[in-house]
Amino acid sequence: VELNKMKKAYKDNQQNAKIHHEQRKTLKMIDNLEENMLKKYENKKNIRNELKSEQDDNKKEVLKTNLKALEEQIKEMEKRKVEIKEQEKELALKLEEGKDIKEGTDMKEIQI
Repeated sequence: VELNKMKKAYKDNQQNAKIHHEQRKTLKMIDNLEENMLKKYENKKNIRNELKSEQDDNKKEVLKTNLKALEEQIKEMEKRKVEIKEQEKELALKLEEGKDIKEGTDMKEIQI
């Protein structure tokens, strides 16, 4: 019985470690996305300013094309950020569920 308890505790700890690792990765991905998005917003602002002062029609078209591409990239990044935040919420719930199970279970009741 003691060995079974130890095996179960070991498996639970391994599972929680995996979830914590995934959660850290997910949070790091969110941070990186936000940092990259800030750079893209700054680039967008610079292109808009450049577009206002540009006289050459050919250069204006290039800037407009670049601006449009940048806006699409930002849109995709925002979409990805929402997806990653959902993943993070799911991981947090898994961790909470694991805590609830451990707190609600008397170790004497566990017998495999």
